[in-house]
Amino acid sequence: MELARRGPSWRDPILVLGGSLVRTVGLLVQLVVIARVCGADLLGVYSFALALTTPLVLTLGWNLRVMLSVDADHQHAWSAYRRLRSTSLVLGLIVALAICWWWSTAWQHVALIMLVYAVKCIESLSELGYGVLQRVGDARAIATGNALRAVLVTSGLCLPLVLGTTLEVAVAVQAGASLLAYLTVELPRMRGSLTRWAQGSPDSMVLFVAAWPLGIAVGASALGSGMPRLVLTECELIAQAGALLIVINLLSPASLAINAMQQAFGARMADAVRQRDRAHWRQYLRQSILVGYLACAVVGVAAWIGLLLLTPILGWQVEIGLPAFIAVVLAGGIQSHQTLLGTGLDSMRRFASKLMIQVVYLLAVGGLCVALIPRFGLDGACLALLGSAVISLGLTYWSTQRAADELFPQPLPERS
Repeated sequence: MELARRGPSWRDPILVLGGSLVRTVGLLVQLVVIARVCGADLLGVYSFALALTTPLVLTLGWNLRVMLSVDADHQHAWSAYRRLRSTSLVLGLIVALAICWWWSTAWQHVALIMLVYAVKCIESLSELGYGVLQRVGDARAIATGNALRAVLVTSGLCLPLVLGTTLEVAVAVQAGASLLAYLTVELPRMRGSLTRWAQGSPDSMVLFVAAWPLGIAVGASALGSGMPRLVLTECELIAQAGALLIVINLLSPASLAINAMQQAFGARMADAVRQRDRAHWRQYLRQSILVGYLACAVVGVAAWIGLLLLTPILGWQVEIGLPAFIAVVLAGGIQSHQTLLGTGLDSMRRFASKLMIQVVYLLAVGGLCVALIPRFGLDGACLALLGSAVISLGLTYWSTQRAADELFPQPLPERS
C-alpha cells in the first residue's frame, strides 16, 4: 500500500516550520524564565541535565520517526515500533541512574536529571506519531501538534517558577503537561492514520536490527552537540554552559528550517530512491541544503541582536565575544549541510554509514573540547563545534556521493 499519497509541496516545510517555530520560541522562553528566576548557575545545571539526557533518549528511541518515515515498502507494523520504543525507554531509566551513580557531577543533580529524562521520554511518544503523519504527508497535523505542545509545556514549566517553586517541582509539572499534550492533542491526531499500519512485520527485534545504527548515530550526534556543555560543567564553568545553551537556542530557528525540510522531503526522497529517480532525489537535497545555509545566515544576524536585547531581561550578560559567536554560526551552517546530506543517506537506508560518521564526529568534538575548553573556556567550546563540523561534513559528503553512485543507475554513454 502506498502511504505517501500527496506530491511534495513547498507548503509542507512552511507548515512544519511554523509549528516548530512556536515550539522553539517556547523553549527560549523557558530558558529566559529559568535564567531570570533561578540565576545563571542553575541555568547551567539545567543545561547539563539536557546535555546528558537528550542523547540517551534519542539513542534508545532509535530514531524510529525517521525509520518510519522512510519505510516506503511498509516492512514493519506499528506494534513493532511502539513496543521497541517503550521497552527501550524503560531500560534507559536504569542506564540514566547508573550514569548518575558513576558520575559524581551528575549525582549532585540526580533528581533534576531524572525529571528532565521523564520530559524527554514523553516527547519521544509524540515523535513516533509524527513519523506516521510525516509518512502520509499530513504536515498540518504535525505543525498544529508542535504548536499546541509548546504552549502546554512552556506554561507547565514557567508558571510554577514565577509562583516561587523550585526548578525540580517546575520540571515535574512540565512532565505532566507534556503527557497531557500527548494524550489530548497528539494521540487523537495520529490514530486516524494508524489503521494503515496493521500490516508489516510485528517483530520488534527485526525492527531493532534494522534501526539500531540509526539510533546510535543520532545519539552520538546529540552527545557531540552537548559535549561542550558537559565539559564546561565538569570544568566548573557552569554559567558559561548556560550561556552556550542560550546562544544555541537563539540560533535554533535555523535548525527548524532544516528539520522542516527533513520532515517534508525525507519521505519524498525515499520514494525517489525506490523509483531510482536520481534527478528528483538530488533536487530535493540541493534545495534543502540551500535553505539551510540561508537560514543560518539570517538567523545568525538576528541572534546577535537578540543577545544584546536579552541582557536587561535576564539581569546578567551572556558573555560571548563576536569571533566565538561567528564560529558557532559557521558551525551551524556546516552542520546543516551535513545533516541534510545525512537525510539523503537515510533515504537510501545507509544507516551504518551514518553511524560511522557520527562516531567520528563525537570523537572529534570530544577531543577538541578536552583540548580547548580548559584553556579557552567558552571560546574553546565554540571552536570545538566548528572544527568537528568541518570534519563531519567532509566525511558525510564522501559517503553520500559514494552511496548515490552505487544505488542510482548511470546513463549509458551515447554512441558516436
